[in-house]
Amino acid sequence: MTAAQPTGQGTNPAQLSALSSGTALVTVSIGGNDIGLIDIVAKCTDLDLVPALIPGLGSAGRTPCEDFYTAGGTDQIGQRIQAVTGRLAGTLTQIGERAPHARVYVVGYPDLLPAAGGGCGGALGVTAGDIAFLNRSR
Repeated sequence: MTAAQPTGQGTNPAQLSALSSGTALVTVSIGGNDIGLIDIVAKCTDLDLVPALIPGLGSAGRTPCEDFYTAGGTDQIGQRIQAVTGRLAGTLTQIGERAPHARVYVVGYPDLLPAAGGGCGGALGVTAGDIAFLNRSR
């Protein structure tokens, strides 16, 4: 939001620099990169792969991803989310300062691991226990 972003086709200016007092609408979707969402999904997929693929191992009750991210008694994913909360508040303040009359919408991410089943969890081999953990963490 505050720094230029390199892309494969050049560098985009900081997103906040596009705002002005004439801006009418702002949509914000931030946080996934800040908590390392892609790395979390990759790690959970790796950890859950063996229980999900080996018949008879009983993957349903296993939570290797949760065990990894709560080792030592601290929910590391929950901590990351809490850290991002302050940055989101700061970003919203900056948006309000630069575009004081804009309508601002904070949009979420798609539900990749719905508790009712479906989604990407089954396709990735994430255990039911870890899907529940990841849903509690958000």
